[in-house]
Amino acid sequence: MYKFPISKSIVKIIVFLLLINLLGVGQVFSDELFSILLMTCDGFVMKTTPLENNYILGKKDIGDVQRCFLFNKTIYSIDNNRLLATNLYSNSSEYINDFNRQFDKNNHLWRVAYVDKNKFLIEAYTIDKTKTFPESHINVLMVFDRFKNKLYKLPLPEFLEGISSTNGDKIFFTRRNGIINIFENKSTYSLEVKGRYPTISPDGTKLAFIKSGFFLQSVSIYDLKKNHAYSVKNFLGIPGSIKSIIRWSNDNGFIAIKLKSDISKTSIYILNITLRKAVSKLKKYPACNWFFLKP
Repeated sequence: MYKFPISKSIVKIIVFLLLINLLGVGQVFSDELFSILLMTCDGFVMKTTPLENNYILGKKDIGDVQRCFLFNKTIYSIDNNRLLATNLYSNSSEYINDFNRQFDKNNHLWRVAYVDKNKFLIEAYTIDKTKTFPESHINVLMVFDRFKNKLYKLPLPEFLEGISSTNGDKIFFTRRNGIINIFENKSTYSLEVKGRYPTISPDGTKLAFIKSGFFLQSVSIYDLKKNHAYSVKNFLGIPGSIKSIIRWSNDNGFIAIKLKSDISKTSIYILNITLRKAVSKLKKYPACNWFFLKP
């Protein structure tokens, strides 16, 4: 039987093209689409774009950068059970609420997980007095209603520590069994999909999450209208090798994620959820948090 000869150069070209597709290289956005806010762990803030046009915004006194959230040009963070608001383009900060009077000494707010025009979704923990060791704690989700000026605990079952998000009256979270759930109208129901860090798109139609395997981590999307989940991009690595922060672009078309490493800096990947691939990559930067910005 005749065998078609394949030269080494053709093989190299094929391998090269496959690597380009795998790494998501070769398509770069125009700066008109969006810019990215990068925040280092010491509070240093830089505005950048996929074309690496950088604008330094300076250092912000916002406490733990990994536990803050940006909404309408304001960075919200928790400082000793107080809600702190810091203007992105100036150094002005103010405490907009003090929750200490609503708490006893065993309760601690620690992360502003999500913010919208109606409410704050705040992760907290309470010391479990039934345990032998004082460091034992129970993770809880709390909501601060902007209009009612009220903080209340959500009756969520087996809440798993990690980023959660909200849209309207729906709150998305992962239970300890790894299944994504929705809390709405005092009821909880399952999406019957395993995943961590469920993050809702700005228009409320799609949920981004991380699906973990032994050596393969998948950045995935759940379409709430079609009740269908699909993978956008896979990364080699063990569970936890993708950071818990997933950010959506304002037009609902892109998400930004970052790989996790204890020994080297990693890049931020911008994924196109329609093309299902990485289409741009910001060079290695010690970012602990990041957000899409409008141009």
